[in-house]
Amino acid sequence: MKKSVTEGLITTKHNNIVFRVCKITYIVFDNDKYRYEFEPYYDVIDILGEQFQGIPGLNLDLRKEVFIRENKTPCFISERVPHHSRENYYEMLEEAGLEVMDPIKYLISTSYQYFGDDLKVIPYEPRRLVKNRR
Repeated sequence: MKKSVTEGLITTKHNNIVFRVCKITYIVFDNDKYRYEFEPYYDVIDILGEQFQGIPGLNLDLRKEVFIRENKTPCFISERVPHHSRENYYEMLEEAGLEVMDPIKYLISTSYQYFGDDLKVIPYEPRRLVKNRR
């Protein structure tokens, strides 16, 4: 089965420092089924403590390694990505440089800000270990 995979990082900003709090993956299969996977970075979330208000639709208290939403659009996405019935939908796609909607690519390529929080999506980069140079 063929599939298309798009990855991003959900970030938040505190004291002018950008924190990467979760990897988000969008997978579309050739049978038109799709899946979202959220992989929280609990080590970063724990450092932020009460400053971090969470990710809409995810109960981070469960400490799941991966939150999966199959064939359902999570509220994190539906709050930030225009619905296909929106009047200027195709203009918004064009503005984002997309021919078809890919929610992760849309969030990465646009500067629109959701009013309910400061979470943004940036391109995915694997985590890397930074060695202490003492």
